[in-house]
Amino acid sequence: MSVSLMQLSAAVVFSVVVLFLFLRDWRPTLITLISIPVSVIFAVVLMYFTGVTINMISLSGLAVSVGMLVDNSVVVIENIYRLRAKGATIIQAAVSGAGQEIGRASCRERV
Repeated sequence: MSVSLMQLSAAVVFSVVVLFLFLRDWRPTLITLISIPVSVIFAVVLMYFTGVTINMISLSGLAVSVGMLVDNSVVVIENIYRLRAKGATIIQAAVSGAGQEIGRASCRERV
């Protein structure tokens, strides 16, 4: 096994443990972990078709965007759990929780 693959495996295990300790539930942990590679693959495909090269700047941008994705995912999941605890249905909590965070994230990222 190469050193890069071992480091990647260690990073994945570490992120699973941290997310699980923070969220205390397997379902949102798996959702967040699935969203990371899907978004990175989508970004790399878009970079390929638009002619953007993979260099330090673009890799730094991908790293920042993955961090923002995980952060926003955790906030949305916490928002949904909070609304469910207040008595909202699953659908209402999902729509309201995601809608509230999307508005906040768009304002926060523009600053």
